[in-house]
Amino acid sequence: MFISTSFLIFLCSITIIKTDRTIRRLPYKLDSDITAFVGDNIINYELTRIDTSGPMSTLEIETEQWVHDCCFIVTSQPVLRIRLKAENNYPKITAYLRLRTSLSSIVMTGTGMITTTNSIQSDSLVFELSGTSKAQLQVEITTKLDVILAGTGQITMTGNVRGAGYIRLTGAGEFDGRACPMNTVIVDVTGVGTAYVIGEQAVDVAVGGVGHVYYHGPLRNQRVNGLGSIDSLLSSNGKLLKSSAITMKISINYYIICFFFYVFKFFL
Repeated sequence: MFISTSFLIFLCSITIIKTDRTIRRLPYKLDSDITAFVGDNIINYELTRIDTSGPMSTLEIETEQWVHDCCFIVTSQPVLRIRLKAENNYPKITAYLRLRTSLSSIVMTGTGMITTTNSIQSDSLVFELSGTSKAQLQVEITTKLDVILAGTGQITMTGNVRGAGYIRLTGAGEFDGRACPMNTVIVDVTGVGTAYVIGEQAVDVAVGGVGHVYYHGPLRNQRVNGLGSIDSLLSSNGKLLKSSAITMKISINYYIICFFFYVFKFFL
């Protein structure tokens, strides 16, 4: 069987590329300062806020060299999106984003993780997270924070929101805002999600399914549909409950619910 020389060269080049597993952190050009970004695959993101007097936001990606050589499509005008050209067994990929301007929107799907090295400042921020993605964010929000959490994602947020916070959970996700007080906060939890929030002026809570909300602050409105619960974050001595105590309480409630479900099913 005849195989062309050019085809053999192509196969050899692919082999060479894939065997270069040296980890390198390389710069990637941005078309402009970005105001939003979408992370929709396995890529992890690390955000750092830099001085506004700097020339422009920057992007660096760290991974094995063969991935740099073949697999990234980066667009950024003004929404940053890093795509992988094809499905593959990729190694760990981390994108380091240094932001000169404020973000108005962050969308994370897939399995990636997003973290911050300092406080991300914004007047208004919409943060959507789904799939199995995780987030650990430090923020300073002036007017409005809108969090939409779906799937089994997890968000841990620190900092403060001087305006209003809107926290919406579906699925089995968890939002932990115990270290991020908000002026006012509205929480809507469905499915089996869990939220921990602090509202300094007012807290409004709606729970459906078997969701759980733990709050601190003046409870203005509450509504429970199903087997969910709304509880204070404060223990009997006036201190905020630790994660272990809350987790134990959720577990006990879960087993009680399961017990009555199976008893009810047995007698039908």
